[in-house]
Amino acid sequence: AKIVGDIDEHTPKRAGVYHSKIYAAYNKFNSQPATPPLNLDTDVPAWPEHYSIEALKKRMDTMGVRLALREYFHKHVIMGLIFKEEWIRWGKVLPIHKYDYVVAYFDPSFTGNKSSDYKAIVIAGIFKSKIYIIKMFCRQCGIGEAARWLYDQWETILKPVDMKEANCDLFMESGFIQQMLLDAFVAEGLKRGFQIPIHPDKRDKPNKEARIESIAPLWENEHVIYNDDERQNEDMITGIEQTVGFGQGARMHDDAPDAIEGAIYKLTNKMRHAHTEIRLGVRKQQKW
Repeated sequence: AKIVGDIDEHTPKRAGVYHSKIYAAYNKFNSQPATPPLNLDTDVPAWPEHYSIEALKKRMDTMGVRLALREYFHKHVIMGLIFKEEWIRWGKVLPIHKYDYVVAYFDPSFTGNKSSDYKAIVIAGIFKSKIYIIKMFCRQCGIGEAARWLYDQWETILKPVDMKEANCDLFMESGFIQQMLLDAFVAEGLKRGFQIPIHPDKRDKPNKEARIESIAPLWENEHVIYNDDERQNEDMITGIEQTVGFGQGARMHDDAPDAIEGAIYKLTNKMRHAHTEIRLGVRKQQKW
């Protein structure tokens, strides 16, 4: 068997499958893949009948180094400005009922075409101040696909445990809970014979960029752990790329880090209130 395409360098190769990678340009003296920025004197195109080295260089200069490396040289480079790539930590997650609190947070977008924002859902848990990113949905798709995914997670990893023990809630930003979105979830629920309980997040949210940037120290200080079993999951990879790419301008989507911020706010706010001791009594009068 033969597959022609890209795989991550850490992805294990399956026996009997041959992976072939074609690079956009090569060094004409040693036949090695060219290294951007391209050199017009030493680099030659892999498909000279289709494009020239000058045309390729012009296109890569327009795209930027990060996207060019990914598109033409199979190198997935993310240049983190606020969230550093080395801050992404993987680890084993706990059974759902072991967490102090679990949240599924949904950040929808209004349209489902390929140029639209992503629909992002994050399932995260907190245990002893550590935040675990358990599952993630991050796709340019219609609301129906997102609804099906969330129902699937409810049936497989959320509902089977005692919800009182697991202490789990589902949230969606209240500004997005409108009839069009609710109809999709109701329709999916009718197919399955039950409705998942989604709560509106009524928080008066401050500036999105400020909110997302404010949680970066959690990554830097090793308080956020990603599910090690999800390393090769495309949704998780896309969500991490959006997080590490946050702050690089309009060309980067930020729906995943926005959903993560919403989940973290709910998790930490719940724990803050849970550990706040309220004392009632009569204040003693001072004697002077």
